[in-house]
Amino acid sequence: MFYGTLDAEAPDPLRLFQLMVDHAEFNVTQPGLAQMYALLAAEACNEEHPAHAYFRDRYDRVVGFIERCLRHGVANGALRQGIDCNAVAREILAVSDGFQLQWGLSGGHWDMPGALRGYLDRLARTLTTDGRGLAVDS
Repeated sequence: MFYGTLDAEAPDPLRLFQLMVDHAEFNVTQPGLAQMYALLAAEACNEEHPAHAYFRDRYDRVVGFIERCLRHGVANGALRQGIDCNAVAREILAVSDGFQLQWGLSGGHWDMPGALRGYLDRLARTLTTDGRGLAVDS
C-alpha cells in the first residue's frame, strides 16, 4: 500500500484513496496481521510501551504523507482551496483504523473495503473541484 512509499513523491489524492482501498482489500486476506496491528497500536498508546515511539513516529509519517498528497491536490487544482489538509489527513487515518477495528470485531464479516471505498468516495466528492469521487470500476 502507500505506506511503503511514505518518502516518495505524493501521488494524486484520488490515486491515494484508491491505494488505501486496495490496502484494505489486502488486509482482509491477513486477518491475524490486521488484528495484531490494531492491538499493538492500541497498547502502544502507553508511553512506557516498547513500541510507543515506533507507532507515534509511524502515525506522524502516515498523516504527513496523506497531508502532502492533499496539498499536492490543492496546488494542482484538483482539490478545493482552503482545505485543512492536516485535519483531513487525521480524519482519514482515524476512519481507516476505526473501520479496521470494526472489521476485526465483526469476525471479518463486515465489508471493510466497501465501507472505506464509500467513505473516501464521499470525501473525494466534497474535496475535489469538479465533485468527482472514486471511479466505480477501480
